[in-house]
Amino acid sequence: MYKLKGAATAHTSGDGTDNIGSADALYILAEADTTITVAASAGTSPYAGSIKLKANQTITLAKQAADTIATTGNISCTKIAFHW
Repeated sequence: MYKLKGAATAHTSGDGTDNIGSADALYILAEADTTITVAASAGTSPYAGSIKLKANQTITLAKQAADTIATTGNISCTKIAFHW
């Protein structure tokens, strides 16, 4: 079960890095094969890293609010409440 914290927004490789509204958790749909990278905005983050997704694959991604994401393809991101 997800608690939505906003509408889905598109994010593409051309968008660079974004913290997606300071979200600490995201529901992501890959619209095509893609690699998603989480990076610390400053210093280090225990959530930093990369993951590959296939087209139409979804993932729930935890990150720190200031962490940014970048993608090699088109994804749809929805902010959700962190629930673990």
